[in-house]
Amino acid sequence: MKIHLIGIGGIAMGNLAKMLKDIGFDVSGSDKELFPPMSIKLAEWGFEVKSFSEENIIDANGNPKADLYIVGNVISRGNVEVEAILNYNLPLMSMPQALYEFFLKKKKVIVIAGTHGKTTTTFLVHYILEKAGYDVGLFAGGIRADGHPGSKIGTSEYFVIEGDEYDTSFFDKKPKFLHYRPYYLILTSIEYDHADIYQNIEDYKHSFRLLLRWIPQKGVIIANYDNQYIQEILQNMSNVIFCTQKEELPNNLKNIYKFSFIENQLILPIGKVTPKIFGMHNYSNILAATLLLKELNIEDKIIIKGIEEFPGVLRRQQLRKKILFDEMSIEFYEDFAHHPTAVYETIKAFKNHFINVLIIACYEPRSATSHRNVFQKQYPKAFLYANAVYICDIYDPKKVESTQQLNVKQIIEDIQIYNPRAYFCETPKEVFLKLKRNFLDYCVLAKKHNLSRIIILCMSNGNFGNIYTEIENWMDKLASIDQ
Repeated sequence: MKIHLIGIGGIAMGNLAKMLKDIGFDVSGSDKELFPPMSIKLAEWGFEVKSFSEENIIDANGNPKADLYIVGNVISRGNVEVEAILNYNLPLMSMPQALYEFFLKKKKVIVIAGTHGKTTTTFLVHYILEKAGYDVGLFAGGIRADGHPGSKIGTSEYFVIEGDEYDTSFFDKKPKFLHYRPYYLILTSIEYDHADIYQNIEDYKHSFRLLLRWIPQKGVIIANYDNQYIQEILQNMSNVIFCTQKEELPNNLKNIYKFSFIENQLILPIGKVTPKIFGMHNYSNILAATLLLKELNIEDKIIIKGIEEFPGVLRRQQLRKKILFDEMSIEFYEDFAHHPTAVYETIKAFKNHFINVLIIACYEPRSATSHRNVFQKQYPKAFLYANAVYICDIYDPKKVESTQQLNVKQIIEDIQIYNPRAYFCETPKEVFLKLKRNFLDYCVLAKKHNLSRIIILCMSNGNFGNIYTEIENWMDKLASIDQ
């Protein structure tokens, strides 16, 4: 069977292509601009990605070149390949449909859903299940920090999948996760997002309420009690286990488990652990993963060992470069954070984890939601724990009407009320140039306050104008000067 994927360069579509190829299908794909890490992985997996063209769909005689066409959710009407498929009435399927049809049937599907933390939690659950001896299926929107792709077919009864609430395709506007039919569900958080799809928080919550309808009577939901919207949608559900970091809880609340973080150790119901990933948001999701794994009868010692050895996920708290300069550790981290809450929690996690640190936060508003002014008032508070802030203008102004666009200059002005070291930049390139120009001032500031580490933290769900390589090369020059 020949299958062609339209939009193969996305993380999820690329992983699906590999899985289809691994079970014996003849797979091809097309896309436009590709970015690491998926561009690198597709090449490793032997895919020659073609540019969009009608020639990828039909031959000169009008005959289809594939038996099935799978379309990614970023592909819209007007795409030359989509139009050819519709004109010739060829078989078309969305990515979530294909996942269920080829890989999820007859499995006990473990879905990790929520606004934040889905990818890391999905990888963590899968990692520990593998350590416990299960050959588990996996589908996640990322790549593990040790290079493990976000996909695996697996032979066990379990399949772990990241449950994305974004819409399925141009012809199916339901959330992707409604196709996955979860037996077990982790809900990490619910907070308004995807303003290009959901009109308001009620509309957004409704998608999760629909997901709950798929949970069987024998299924289990692990949920973050500390999130008010999760509490709301789970009011009438009985098969729920809650996790929390709160000390005081209602007396009538059953099936709730706490975590705490004391003296650099995460304290879980199964014991103390020292994970490599850090931050209260990660600790909450680690507890959720632990409670799920206990439901699957995984031994405590295996869970603890797995948590401590889990390498994390690329583009999440990823250390890209570290040098010594002027007797200080200069470190460059990349993170995927793009929602204001994610930005806040990410910066705060670095500040609390490293303690004696000066943080330079660089941010690119790139996602469909971060283009919009829906979070105009939330963004200034998101950078509270940063010592210096650089934010470039929104990625593609043409995507949003001018009346709805995020006003980055106003955000910078609001940040400057409590932090004068906040800078508006027209482009990502200007972020790098201004950072480089001001860097020696930060070294002086760090020494003045006896700080031993400077962290450059870049946050974007895209490639941030390709400045990461420039930052790394510049750091190499700094290191050579200091020798």
